[in-house]
Amino acid sequence: MNPCVDSTFDFFNKVMSTVKQYHAVAGVPLKLMHLAGDEVASGAWINSTACSRLLEVSNVPQGEQTLLLLNGILKVLVPFLTIYQCT
Repeated sequence: MNPCVDSTFDFFNKVMSTVKQYHAVAGVPLKLMHLAGDEVASGAWINSTACSRLLEVSNVPQGEQTLLLLNGILKVLVPFLTIYQCT
């Protein structure tokens, strides 16, 4: 998934919507989702023209596009979150 392409987050939104719907139909609330992302190598998108254009207008250092991916995923994920309080 390229964090510099809007369709990445459209795809992620579709996946999350579908997973949430499956859980609702099954009657099992979605309480935890592991997103990973930590295995993405720094500089993975260094040759992406979309990232080069985005980096020109952002404050994200070259080679740190993973931050863009995680930030974009969090923006999509927030509407799906239910906050559980630990007691």
